[in-house]
Amino acid sequence: MKIFVIDTGYGESDWMGHGTVITDIVRYYNIHADIQTLRNNNHNTLMSLEINLFYVLANCSESDIVLTPWNIPQNDKIDQLFKKISLKCSRIICTAGNHSQNILDEWTPARLTDYCDVVHCIKKSGDAASFATHSKETIGMYGTNVTCPDGVVRSGSSISAAIYCGIISRNSDKKFFRRVYRLIQKKYLSEIGHV
Repeated sequence: MKIFVIDTGYGESDWMGHGTVITDIVRYYNIHADIQTLRNNNHNTLMSLEINLFYVLANCSESDIVLTPWNIPQNDKIDQLFKKISLKCSRIICTAGNHSQNILDEWTPARLTDYCDVVHCIKKSGDAASFATHSKETIGMYGTNVTCPDGVVRSGSSISAAIYCGIISRNSDKKFFRRVYRLIQKKYLSEIGHV
C-alpha cells in the first residue's frame, strides 16, 4: 500500500513545511507507511494540482490511499479527477476545511463526501473546533493543539486528516477500517496525546 500525499502548502512562508509536517504525522501513526509526496507549484497551483492528480490516477492501485490535506474553491474539473481516482484506489482522505462554517459545497474536494473520507477537526472533548467546517457526512478527528513531530503546536483539519490517515493506513482490511471508524473518538484519543 502506498500513501500519496498531495500538498499545496499555505503561501511562501510555509510552502515546504506544511507537507513535511503532514507526512511526519502520518509516519508517526504508521511507521511502515510507504509515502509518496507530490508538491504543487506555488505559482500555478491549479495546473500542478491537476498534473499531480493525473500522476496518481496513472499510478495508484486498489490498495493505495490518497491524502489531500487542503481544499480549494469549488472546481468541477478537479472534482472529476477525484471521482476517477476514487474508482482506482482504496480511499481518498481530504479535509473539510477551517472555514468556520457548515457548507462543504463551496470547496473541492471536501464537497465529494460520496467519494472521499472528509475529515473535520475536533477538540479532545469531541466537540467540533470553532474554526472547523463540518457536516453530518464528515468524520471528526482530533486536531487541536497537537504537538507535531517538529515540536510546533498546531491545530486544523490538515492535522486531523493526517492523524486519521496514519491510523487507518495501518491495515487495509475493511473490518479494521470499520472498527477504527467506530472507536476513533474513544480508543485512539489516548494515542493522540503522544503526537
